[in-house]
Amino acid sequence: MENEAWKQHVCNEIQVLMGAKSRMKFAFSGRSAIARGWGRAAALAFAAACMSGCALIEPPYGLAEPPSPTGALAVVSSRALDAAGQAAPGTVLWKLEGGSPALLHQSGQLLQLMRWGVAPGLDPAPAFVSYGPYWEFPVKAPLRVRFRLNSKGSARDGINARVATLDIHEPSAGVLASLEVMRSDFPAEGGARDFTLDFQNDPARLKRLEFRVAWWGTQELRHESTEILSR
Repeated sequence: MENEAWKQHVCNEIQVLMGAKSRMKFAFSGRSAIARGWGRAAALAFAAACMSGCALIEPPYGLAEPPSPTGALAVVSSRALDAAGQAAPGTVLWKLEGGSPALLHQSGQLLQLMRWGVAPGLDPAPAFVSYGPYWEFPVKAPLRVRFRLNSKGSARDGINARVATLDIHEPSAGVLASLEVMRSDFPAEGGARDFTLDFQNDPARLKRLEFRVAWWGTQELRHESTEILSR
């Protein structure tokens, strides 16, 4: 009972902090005044995850596996499909902004234009910047996931550090595809870049798909959007 009461306290604290967070707009700069508040939220979230008995996912992550919700059926617009129920290659079937309510986050802040951002020294790392939405996609077809990330491609130390790891994951099937994102993958002056992963979707087997962005804390990163396309 004591353990359950602590879990409820943690959940209440997170809801209060996240509620205040959602009403704020800010960029990477000027966040030091509220860094302690977000650090407290992240620590509580981590404590809740550990108390729930979560396991560690496969290397090289070493991150706590987030608790996964039940899942939901993704709805595709009929305008994206032809008379036979098929989509032309390259058709965007679903799009999620980095700050979409359908996505979950272990670290970072909601930025302008519904982007989700993290910065060293302010946000806990390593952590999943975005994960979810735990959807079942009702098309049995080859699909492509396109992550749009924004960061800088150069640093004073000249080290080509690992910035993020992208993957397609389903709790019962594991990691279906993954990609390491390095500092040199971004423009030297900073800017957005698209990264893609392909997989074969089967709604009979893949019931709770998620598209994850794991951040390693080496430099600032913004998750702008995730798109699911036909191919």
